[in-house]
Amino acid sequence: MKKEQVWAFVKKWYKDAAALVFITLAVTVLVVHFLGLRGQDLTYPLEYKGGDEMSALVSVRLVQESGWNIGTDKLTALDGYYYNTSDVIAGLHNADVFFEKLFLWITGGQVAKTVNLVYLSAFYMIAYVAYFVLRQLRIKEWLSTGGALVYAFLPFIFIRGIGHIVLSCYYFVPLAVLMCIWLYEDERFMLPGKGFFKYKRNYAGFIMAFLIASEGIGYWQIFACFFLMVAMLTALLRTKDWNYLKRGCISILSVIVCVVISIIPEIFYRIVHGGTGLEGRIRSIADSETYCLKIIQLLLPVNGHGIRPLEKLIYAYNEYVPCVNENWTAYIGIVGAAGFLFLLVWLFTRRKNESTLTKRLTVLADLNICGILLATMGGFGSIIFMTGIEIIRGYNRISVFIGFFALTAVCLLLNEWEGKIAKTVWKCVYMGGVALVMLFAIWEQNPSVSFNFEGNKEEWISDADFFAQVDAVMDEDDSIFQLPYAEYPEGDIQNDMGHLSHYIGYLHSDKLKWSFGTTDGSDTDIWYEQTASLPVDKMIQEILSKGFDGLYINRDAYEEPEWTALEKSVQEYTGVTPVVSNDERLVFYKLR
Repeated sequence: MKKEQVWAFVKKWYKDAAALVFITLAVTVLVVHFLGLRGQDLTYPLEYKGGDEMSALVSVRLVQESGWNIGTDKLTALDGYYYNTSDVIAGLHNADVFFEKLFLWITGGQVAKTVNLVYLSAFYMIAYVAYFVLRQLRIKEWLSTGGALVYAFLPFIFIRGIGHIVLSCYYFVPLAVLMCIWLYEDERFMLPGKGFFKYKRNYAGFIMAFLIASEGIGYWQIFACFFLMVAMLTALLRTKDWNYLKRGCISILSVIVCVVISIIPEIFYRIVHGGTGLEGRIRSIADSETYCLKIIQLLLPVNGHGIRPLEKLIYAYNEYVPCVNENWTAYIGIVGAAGFLFLLVWLFTRRKNESTLTKRLTVLADLNICGILLATMGGFGSIIFMTGIEIIRGYNRISVFIGFFALTAVCLLLNEWEGKIAKTVWKCVYMGGVALVMLFAIWEQNPSVSFNFEGNKEEWISDADFFAQVDAVMDEDDSIFQLPYAEYPEGDIQNDMGHLSHYIGYLHSDKLKWSFGTTDGSDTDIWYEQTASLPVDKMIQEILSKGFDGLYINRDAYEEPEWTALEKSVQEYTGVTPVVSNDERLVFYKLR
């Protein structure tokens, strides 16, 4: 490569390179500060309460064991546990699994540290992808940097956390928005014909469709297809150009095809063994209303930051208004709120000409209002439920799309205004002012999440020591029956035991098989529930007849008189002295 070519390359890309370096440093500083990570040991899980975060730990454990998250014979000891026997959407986790494999390799196989790094890396990935999309819209580097950072630090990612890590990792949502804008404004994008494969953006479209199809648990894919349909139909109605219908269908089908390819293992399992792969996942009609999006929650801060009147307002709404649940994560920040309101006003604004800016604001406004109409209480999401499609319930999760529509609109406007400033000194003042607003926005939308570092560390070490003792007295592939019975995949908290706490045996033992993980309503699950409710003598006889070799009890699920009586009966019947964890939460009996 000649010196002139090198210089031309550097001159073209040095600002973007500098921006990415700045984003990396800024994300690092902000994550460490907001999450209180300074001086903390990431070897131990940031979250370890027996809730949804256990699924993230198990996913990494599955990848460590088998190379992917398809399944294991160490869970549901009677018939083997596989994601694709109970969850047809497991194949949509591929992007997450890729990062799990990467960080398992980096950490040398440390499961908890891998989960922590997958979660923390989401902040970086979201910022990088958002920056890429904003730059594709020809927004200046410094503005794209600010917009990307604000988007990467939405309250959504903090509050969803590791428990909903497949939602926290909303890396590729901006790519879906970019596809919508290209579909609306670029007449060659995804247009079938002789020149289709000569147009580079079409290759980019297929790559983006593949990435969109490879993350999350169906929400991002379904919402992406919905918004592509909106962009297609609104453009068609405005222009009467039927090419938009062709291009839109190709865009939507590209996502759908990639989704189908991702779940091929699950589809084959369904063909051979029957079922839908959605057992335990079908929702009720009430869910679409209960977990809907509320416009006020897009605009209502999640933290009062010490301002008494604001704190009273937030408390009053969250405490006394119905249907306040996970949808409180929908807040899109002060900059996002400004962009959201602007896009609503834009719907009613007359435009004298159709510039690139007005076209982009128009499509963003269309997407924004249609997102609201779909997701809000009593909206089209509820109508979809009434048609019998009862899989998607958490329509509030559309907020990350709405947040990006709003932030993109703000960045487009700021970019336009910056271009109209002639004097350098005023341009510097303008840039400094916008940068301060962006920094304030990041601080203002932070929900002040904290982790119980010491408590999680102590519990993890205690559990590891306990299961090491259990492993020492058991043989390879021995099966352990777990008490109490816990419904899967979406059971209830029992006393102080989380609904997924029974996973800890699989997390800490390499050699044993565990009864937990049977899909709710299956024959094995019915047997498990009935057996767990039998008198101790009959229960032990039954589990021995099924090939179980040990009995495990989690005391957290019981009041002290309950577990005392249970263990007394077990010990009297078996004559076995139990293994007890250091923190006296877990108990194990070797039955043979």
